[in-house]
Amino acid sequence: MRVVKYIFFTLIGLIITAILLVGVFLLSSKLWGTIVLILGLIGLFTAFIFALVNFIKSQSKLYNWNGLIKLSLKSLYLIITGTLLVVLWIFNFAIIDEYGEFTPLDKMNVVLGKTDINEKAIQQLIKDYPELKSQNITFKYPPNSEDQVHEMISKMGDIEQLELEIFGYQIPKTKNIEVIILPNYEEYIQARTSAGEREGGSYTRMDNRAIIYEQPKDVNGEEPSLSGILSHEYGHYLMDMFLVDKGIKFDDVPTWYHEGVSEYIGNQVGEELKSAGNISPDLTVVNLQSSQDWKNATKQSESDVYYFAGKAIEYVLGSVDDSIILSDIVLNIKEFGTFDESFKQLTGIDPKTLNIESINSWEKDLDVAYKLWHEDDFKKAEENYKKILKKHPREPLAWHQYALLLVKQKRWEEALIARRKIISIEPENPYSYMDLSYLLTVIDSQEAVNSAEKALEIVKKDNIEDWGFSQKWLDDVSHYHELKNEKKYTEAYQFISQSEQLSNFPEIIGALSQIKN
Repeated sequence: MRVVKYIFFTLIGLIITAILLVGVFLLSSKLWGTIVLILGLIGLFTAFIFALVNFIKSQSKLYNWNGLIKLSLKSLYLIITGTLLVVLWIFNFAIIDEYGEFTPLDKMNVVLGKTDINEKAIQQLIKDYPELKSQNITFKYPPNSEDQVHEMISKMGDIEQLELEIFGYQIPKTKNIEVIILPNYEEYIQARTSAGEREGGSYTRMDNRAIIYEQPKDVNGEEPSLSGILSHEYGHYLMDMFLVDKGIKFDDVPTWYHEGVSEYIGNQVGEELKSAGNISPDLTVVNLQSSQDWKNATKQSESDVYYFAGKAIEYVLGSVDDSIILSDIVLNIKEFGTFDESFKQLTGIDPKTLNIESINSWEKDLDVAYKLWHEDDFKKAEENYKKILKKHPREPLAWHQYALLLVKQKRWEEALIARRKIISIEPENPYSYMDLSYLLTVIDSQEAVNSAEKALEIVKKDNIEDWGFSQKWLDDVSHYHELKNEKKYTEAYQFISQSEQLSNFPEIIGALSQIKN
């Protein structure tokens, strides 16, 4: 009867120990997993020595069968526990070495082979797909989509520039990324079984794979560019590689930040202006810490969380005017204790108050400044614009209005600085170059021509239908420049003053009438 009791308690002890060890390794990094292994093996060896010494001391007869059974069961427990320790350590080390730091749930999914990616379906869908390799990316795509793939590859320079601006260096790409392009949403949901209705793509850390599909629709029914979607998913990949390189756990960074940085990258590269879907005014970034929070906000409040997270990142950059702050916040998590505290200390923004109303508050301030300007209270208007631009130095609309105010006052050099600032924020916006060209007719006609040429180049590259407007201005400003070079100043002024494009800038036309050289 005693033997049965000993065996029963040994089995119970093994089960409890196994559960505890699995829990410990799910929460452990490489370092802490190794520490647990070493301490565990030392503890088990020490326990075995004590058990052996106690057995020897308790021998009153040549054979103490009761003590021998106890020692045998204790030894069995220690051997199984030690083996389990080593096996779990190997699994934990191998998973982290292969995929980087994972959440406990991700580790369990790897061990159990459970993900929302249907690998069998993917391989069937892409079995006849060609491959194209570019640096650290392998594209797999339908044969008729090669032009789109080359277009995406052409955008990689822009992504690399953003990588430098955000992270401060070229992140080591210790793992290559595979990009699969599918022809439609129907095939996409075969590959990714849990896909949402408006999900345009996905990135999985376990296999460093992005899956996107052609002609996606966002929450407003608009069709974002494939380059923008790929850039978003590549943003996840960059953040993943950054965290691996710096030894930071993935779940130390909240979901809204992962998505927000990726959305910011996608918006910058995709270039299309996105309109917001519904966003609950009560939603703050602290309500979007985990992936489950993210899903709940989408379902319960039907909030456009991607737009919200992207705007939150823009708000941070506008408040601090330093894109590398995005990586600094992550790097300083250990110093400040939590992500939220690091975010608050480095940006001066309390994440508990960061909602859509606070993000868009500058728009009301801009309305006030604009009203003051049109009431001819230039002094107060300028004070308001400067306050807005100090807090939001990356808002092109605020710079545009401020530049117009300076033009109204014929403060040409200051207006030129403002126009160049807009170009630095929106380097691919043709209309920013057009506005700059108008202003430059007063200051430098050759540079005005160069700026007009750049505007037309972007318009044609982006296939904007109304490119004739830009062409007409280039023709006008080029002829104006030629007449000036020929010292035909009166004729030059008479010609350019008739230009349709300058009709909305009487101050510029007035200044041109004074030009004598």
